[in-house]
Amino acid sequence: GGGILLRNGATGLVSGSQTSIGLNSSILGPNQATNGNGGGICVLDSVLVVSNTARVAHNRASGAGGGIYVSNGVCRLYRTYIGSDNHTNYAGSGGGIAAQQSTVLVASTTRILSSRAVAGGGLALDGCDVVIERDAIVGDADPVVANMAWVGGGLYAGNSRINLQGTIWNNAAVLIGGGGLA
Repeated sequence: GGGILLRNGATGLVSGSQTSIGLNSSILGPNQATNGNGGGICVLDSVLVVSNTARVAHNRASGAGGGIYVSNGVCRLYRTYIGSDNHTNYAGSGGGIAAQQSTVLVASTTRILSSRAVAGGGLALDGCDVVIERDAIVGDADPVVANMAWVGGGLYAGNSRINLQGTIWNNAAVLIGGGGLA
């Protein structure tokens, strides 16, 4: 992880309106995982909770998960921002969040925006159980800060179960798969 690494059963909490992982944070940003995954936060066999308007923005990964990468773990997002109006997350897949063989909860007015990737601008999922709750938004009303990818602008998923109650809108896919889902 470019900013934070959680592994081997660790639990991490990122919380509070003055907390950010990336630019303008106590951790110097932008964070970069130049030869791997998780530009902002990398979660391996562990649990991550991000809440209370904390921001994960302006991070880069050469692999997966510009903002957050989760493998064989749990990621819970409550009232938080992945990306921001003027600071973008970038990655090969999952510009905002990439998860493999994990459980992901996007809840309580969480917004995933302004993230860029080859596949899954907002989220890229493989073998995951995912819930995107009613008040959660993947995308933004302003196309300038929408998620973008070559495939699956908002969300790209394979072998995953997705319970979509929230909103995926105004994202862009350049090649195939739609701006919303692929």
